[in-house]
Amino acid sequence: MLKKLKGIEKSERIYLILYILVLVSTAILVSNHGGAFFYILFFSTVLYIPVALIQILYTRIVLRVYQDVDSRLLFKGSAVPYQVSVGNAGPIPIGGISFVREEHITEFEKDFTLEEYKFLPKESINIDTMISCKYAGGYVAGIDRIVITDVFKILKISFAIPAPLRVHVLPAVTDVAVSDINHIFEDTSGRSRQIRLDDNDITPGNELRKYVPGDALSTVHWKNYARTREMYVRLPDKKESEMMTIVVIPDAAPTIEKRDYLLEYIVSATNWFAKQKKPIRIMYFCGSVKEYLVDNYNSFSIFYMERLMDFGSADNAPSPGSIEKITEAAFSLGSDALLFYEETGTLQRR
Repeated sequence: MLKKLKGIEKSERIYLILYILVLVSTAILVSNHGGAFFYILFFSTVLYIPVALIQILYTRIVLRVYQDVDSRLLFKGSAVPYQVSVGNAGPIPIGGISFVREEHITEFEKDFTLEEYKFLPKESINIDTMISCKYAGGYVAGIDRIVITDVFKILKISFAIPAPLRVHVLPAVTDVAVSDINHIFEDTSGRSRQIRLDDNDITPGNELRKYVPGDALSTVHWKNYARTREMYVRLPDKKESEMMTIVVIPDAAPTIEKRDYLLEYIVSATNWFAKQKKPIRIMYFCGSVKEYLVDNYNSFSIFYMERLMDFGSADNAPSPGSIEKITEAAFSLGSDALLFYEETGTLQRR
């Protein structure tokens, strides 16, 4: 494909060089010989550029392009039906029309962007093929630009597609995060590591003290009260939990490749926790600091199908101060947390 594009660019340069040679030759003939014929030839050559420009602009005005896909929610690497409708809404023929796609993002089963199209008045065609996307996240897929050339391939102008095809691509569920998670959750002896919660997460223990007005009645040792008629309350004991929080620290200017890895990693981590029946809290920034708890496959499915859009879209780029806000929220957590840095693709313990 790259070689073919280079060949097209080379041929276009040849056409431009030939045009310049013809223009220079006619100018020399007019200067040396004059005459009506040479003047007509010279001015026809000079006027060709503005005429070609008018032809290209007219073609763009009357050209109708519409693209659609069966579902705007796709799975990474999976092909789905894709349709493009192209037509001429004007009274005269048009041609020199081709389309451009982002090759590193979109793939077509039948690559119609390699062809050049022309249409008679009011003629239109429908192109049906399959589309697949190479990266997870929300972005513009399909054909990206329209390219129109003049009859002799001297001018070429590129136009943005009038109706961009915006899709959200779900990441593959892999084991990319499993080794990191296992390393964090297992000590050298292979035993599960319990995470201590803060003082606000307490349960009534076995140690007692006398009741003080204001103590919660739920902590009163009623059996002891029934026996001694004295009110005692249980002292709180810390409880242990395996609750973990993954905080997504966004990149200020993420590439589509970084966003793809982020989504795959987060999905891999949450899937691991769902399998192990361990609760995992995902904290991220989307307009404000948000969080979502995954504690079973139902909540994982909701996270996978819906919540990933919050931080998986190119339209949700980090706003000024968002990185500082999510970092501050992460360090204010009482429970243990892991920080996933989108910029470097690394997971670190808080």
